[in-house]
Amino acid sequence: MNVCRLLFRSAVPATLAMAFSGAAVGLTLEDYTNPSPACFNRATQPHLTVADTHIHFRPFGGESVSYHDMLKLMADNGVVFGGVMGIGQRLPWDARPGCDSYQDCRDLPANPTIKNDFVNAANFAEFKSPDRQLVFSMTFPDLARPAEIPALIALYDKEYPGLFKLMGEANVVKQALFPNGHVPVTTAQIDQWADFMKILRERNIPLALHSDLGNDTGEPTKYRPLLEHVLRTYPDNKIIWLHLGMSSQQVAMDPLNHILLLQGMLDRFPNLYLDISWGVLEQNYFSKYRQGYVDFINRNSSRIITGSDYVAYKNKQPAYNYADELKTSSAMNAYLNNDAFRNIALGQTYLTLLGMNATYNAPQICPSR
Repeated sequence: MNVCRLLFRSAVPATLAMAFSGAAVGLTLEDYTNPSPACFNRATQPHLTVADTHIHFRPFGGESVSYHDMLKLMADNGVVFGGVMGIGQRLPWDARPGCDSYQDCRDLPANPTIKNDFVNAANFAEFKSPDRQLVFSMTFPDLARPAEIPALIALYDKEYPGLFKLMGEANVVKQALFPNGHVPVTTAQIDQWADFMKILRERNIPLALHSDLGNDTGEPTKYRPLLEHVLRTYPDNKIIWLHLGMSSQQVAMDPLNHILLLQGMLDRFPNLYLDISWGVLEQNYFSKYRQGYVDFINRNSSRIITGSDYVAYKNKQPAYNYADELKTSSAMNAYLNNDAFRNIALGQTYLTLLGMNATYNAPQICPSR
């Protein structure tokens, strides 16, 4: 019998326990595998994201927050599912002290590499994480050099067969990296993706793309044709458009135009999914134009995923900032209807997208009284 009960297992009242820990501690993997799971009580449980589908366990440079500390941060904040990304670019290994981020060292290239992915995989192979379900992503692709990608996928297969279920964050165009040598991928280069896109399609591996829509200097949709070319050329591949196309270079787009553009693309491209991770969305769009984005997300929640977009810099920020970034990126969850909350915050869309729903399914939402 499916009994609706509170999923907070401490004897301490939920509000007090949250004050003590600063986080939700209610859900476990068992709640996603039990044939008759308890329902999730939104009236008493926090609205923090339980499926953080977008976490960078490794930084661009410098010392990383340790793997063990990352798992503890997830556990302390009630995160059960983690989409583990490295970062696909690394600053040179011998970069001068203080070069932890590309923003610190604009004179240095941030080049695509396999290094971060292999560190993540080696940590997982050695230490595991039985109480967290981690999904590992190949973040290495240099999309401007697609001929190299199939051979590198084969290397991943050889070293860690079956481990990597996602590809990306990979950059079509990332304006923040322009000073570090990044240039947008061209349509001619996109046309050369066929070999590796075939591999992804056959394995049902989604490709998560950072593809800036435009900027605030009079070109709000300058780069839209690049993503549309990807979607037209590879209509049978699952594509995740990260951050709704927004960036720190575009914080003032007209929200109605943005929403209409997103809806139109979802309508035209049935294998397109959207990612609403990163605090830039909450700070510049969601918090200012809440209802319009809530209505849009509620309509399309079966094709939307979320995450913190936390980057594990040990030297740039205290580890506890993960809680701050998760809180900011989770703010929208509180306004979503029950279907959207289950799909996005509890991760049902993510589980279905990756084919994990044969094993894991998010609890239903308790009916309100």
